[in-house]
Amino acid sequence: MGSEPFTDFDFADNVAFVTEMLSVLVLAIEVMNHEGKSLGLQVNLMKTKIQTTNASSSGSLVPVVGDVEVVESFTCLGVDIQSTGANEYDIR
Repeated sequence: MGSEPFTDFDFADNVAFVTEMLSVLVLAIEVMNHEGKSLGLQVNLMKTKIQTTNASSSGSLVPVVGDVEVVESFTCLGVDIQSTGANEYDIR
């Protein structure tokens, strides 16, 4: 078994990046958008969200290829993902 951590999770047409620094996340989205263009693909900024553990950032916008919203929670594959790590919503 390797000791290298996962930094992205891909499922169908969804991708989740895990980073410790916003600058790395912005770069990853910009690179993905640039590389996808050669295949006729582009990042859908209306569906792209950034989640942080910093609650004061929620509701703000981050300029990437366009503006991306920072959210406290989102639903992925039917699971409600909270920035606090809480899971009460799914349990109820």
